[in-house]
Amino acid sequence: MSVSDDTCNAKSAESTSVVRSLYSDTDRYLQSFGAFLKDSDEHDAIINWITKYTDEMIEHFGGKKELKLMSVGCGDGQVDLVIIEKLKAASHFEKIHVTLIDPSGEQTERCQTLLQGLTAPESGKAQVSLTFKTTSFEDYIAGYEGEGGELPKYDIVYLVQMLYYVKSPFSVLENSIRSLEGTGRLFLIHVSGHSGYAKVWKKFGPRLPQDDNCNYTTADDIRELADKLGSHVQVDQNEITSTFVIGSDLKSSLNGQLAVDFIVEAAHFVEKAPEPLKGEVLEFIASDECSKMNEKGELCFNNNLSAITMYVR
Repeated sequence: MSVSDDTCNAKSAESTSVVRSLYSDTDRYLQSFGAFLKDSDEHDAIINWITKYTDEMIEHFGGKKELKLMSVGCGDGQVDLVIIEKLKAASHFEKIHVTLIDPSGEQTERCQTLLQGLTAPESGKAQVSLTFKTTSFEDYIAGYEGEGGELPKYDIVYLVQMLYYVKSPFSVLENSIRSLEGTGRLFLIHVSGHSGYAKVWKKFGPRLPQDDNCNYTTADDIRELADKLGSHVQVDQNEITSTFVIGSDLKSSLNGQLAVDFIVEAAHFVEKAPEPLKGEVLEFIASDECSKMNEKGELCFNNNLSAITMYVR
């Protein structure tokens, strides 16, 4: 689905009057997200890719003694923990400074708790310092621009599963590139354009409820925006295989209903969506277009991701 404003604002009377965005119902969102975390291998898939990529970055920055990182949308810090621990253990770095940005105070507190042990001095390892910013990335950038100052520069900038929640993905990409040091690297992880989500969103997006931000964006949309940054920016894209076990009963089982909510980003979709929309969506999610049966007879939704890396040539 396109990230244009027209597409984001397109809504059908058949859905918007009775079904609300998943993000408008915090309790239901937490339920569906919890089910997703339990029944998908996304966390492991992301961590495996990031572990390998961090090894590449250790080699790439082998001549530096000091590294500066910016985590945009750090969440609870699970990804940051993996990256910082590996960089800290690399023998040639002496200092690592990390700026962590997230608009949620609750998430920031969780991140602080998880990462606080990394700042303790350890013999033979880099000294880590952490700076937390409880703000949106847009406001973080605006703070520097409003004061007429230059953006801080970083060796590594990363955005993991966060570009769904911004008003202008292109602006975020552009400012992230502007924040890179000369040999710096930017990477992001986002739902793949070949995933089941992409197919569901492309087919039904205009008929599904949306909040103020355009959530139905895929890595292919992001890649198109990245290509507009200019010929001086190198853009590479790799697929990350992942599955989400959604069961075989999407209508009456709670896990099935929560899975549907998470996929279409709508609260209580099975209960509240009108026909024929509900029937069409459930049939499509369960079809070979989006899902496959595993050896246990469980329906597995295509949860593939894309890793997009960028740097200035």
